[in-house]
Amino acid sequence: MKSTTIDETCHEAIAAYAARFHGALGPVHGVASPLGAWMLLALAAQAATGDTRAAIEEVLGVSADDALAFVRGLFENPHPAVAAAIALWNDPSIYNEAFGRWHDALPETVERGPMPSHAAADAWVRNATRGAIAKMPVWDDLSVLVLASALAVDGIWCDPFSSVPSAELGDSAWAREVEQVLSTHDAGYSIRWTPSAGEVAVHVRPTRSDFIVTSVIAAPDLPFERVIAAAHEVASGSNRVERRTLFSLPLGDGHSWTITEQEVDADYADSRTQSGHIVLPAWRAETPSVDLLKHEGFGFRPAVRALESLLPFGPDGYSTRAIQATTAAYDRYGFRASSVTMSTTFEEEAVWIDARRRGLHRHVEVRFARPYAVVAYADGSHGRPHPWRGVPLFSAWITQPSEPEPMKREAIREFEIIEESFEP
Repeated sequence: MKSTTIDETCHEAIAAYAARFHGALGPVHGVASPLGAWMLLALAAQAATGDTRAAIEEVLGVSADDALAFVRGLFENPHPAVAAAIALWNDPSIYNEAFGRWHDALPETVERGPMPSHAAADAWVRNATRGAIAKMPVWDDLSVLVLASALAVDGIWCDPFSSVPSAELGDSAWAREVEQVLSTHDAGYSIRWTPSAGEVAVHVRPTRSDFIVTSVIAAPDLPFERVIAAAHEVASGSNRVERRTLFSLPLGDGHSWTITEQEVDADYADSRTQSGHIVLPAWRAETPSVDLLKHEGFGFRPAVRALESLLPFGPDGYSTRAIQATTAAYDRYGFRASSVTMSTTFEEEAVWIDARRRGLHRHVEVRFARPYAVVAYADGSHGRPHPWRGVPLFSAWITQPSEPEPMKREAIREFEIIEESFEP
């Protein structure tokens, strides 16, 4: 039997945490980075003992030590497509023996220093997210302890989508909300069975930057949390997910697809080939301020207790806020997403087959024409099979389509340069 590594266990734990995270957000159009929050919980867990530590480990889905080792591995082996940073800032007056032990146990890659000015903290966010997020989602000049993580990806597709009339979505309200949608005949389609949502339609879209974006649509009557969970099952490569060939499915309409069949010329008799066509909208989403203390599913309540327990006695006590801000865009030419998660404590005062003889060919038209889930995750297919591979970076629940963005002159030239580099 194949043994499970710490990396694989943590990938599964992050995926499970992501499902709970989106469950707490609710079925609204938005994007998040459960990974950014999970990493902060892994660091805060090192400050906890007893029941508080156990509560954080339950949220993490692994032991605090394994979570810390995994985060350390991510930052010691940076992925070229992922901008990632963690910062710990504190007022020197709170430094005591307990705080010092926790401070020194954190990975060396955690940026540390005294409390910065508001402007300096905003500059850190801009630099960490490659300019996508301009400022900290919350700041208080009375803060004595800030723990923050930032993640960003920005990549162009290996091949751009085509832009087609939205009528190709079929009888959908979305077809009346936008004029154009995205279309592709590439091999990234599939129908799969998942433990959480049964049969789902899947579109996998790789970028040239070693990260992949997977879109998953399920039956319309399923709760969104189960669709999010199914998307993470697909993205993680779970061995519980089963790929369906088109010949194992009935002809006609499924919940988001139509399968047709015809006889074709083939290389050998009785061959069976298949192809797919995907139509889905461009989308943009922004979740500017998620209160991570508002719902137990985020797991930050015990983490805050652990961090506040490190601080020296204050006559008025301490209060903590934990916030995440995330933005993302899925468009004709690429995908980009950025997120910052922070906890601030302050003193109170304040497979496609090419099809000659006669054979059967089945074709599927998949339409992402109503709410669906998206997961972006790191890849290592270009010789980098290190801890980042398979890590879910961002996930989204899409309920609002957008018009595809016109191609800018700079992007046109970028594609020309890329294509020229592949010429023999």
